[in-house]
Amino acid sequence: MTPIDSRKAFEILVKSIPGMEESWKEYVKKEYKNGEQPEFNYLDISEINSIIIEKFKNDQTVGFDQFWSEVDYLINNGDSFTSELMIIGLIEGIQNKAGWEKLNYYSGFDKWLKPTTKKAWDDLIDFWEKERN
Repeated sequence: MTPIDSRKAFEILVKSIPGMEESWKEYVKKEYKNGEQPEFNYLDISEINSIIIEKFKNDQTVGFDQFWSEVDYLINNGDSFTSELMIIGLIEGIQNKAGWEKLNYYSGFDKWLKPTTKKAWDDLIDFWEKERN
């Protein structure tokens, strides 16, 4: 099986939560006016992070189970850039935004996180907690 690239990863993610695909299409239209969609990157994943945080904040978590299943799948089956993007771009980005919003990122997402994602989630928290001490 060929590893999944970031363009395909974004396609998978935005289809996992009702309504996210429309928001994503608007973002792409605004950011990439020429219609060409590049291999998406850390700036683009920030848009996904914002959508997830808004939904979490407003208790609109329909599709979160599917979303986090896809994240787990992408970490395990993505190319090296995609796996890194899911961990450092998506998970760490969500944790940062959740912290800014004073949301419980320590355990607030636990019920949706799958094994690989949960390990990455906890490893990031442990890393940053050690850095602060």
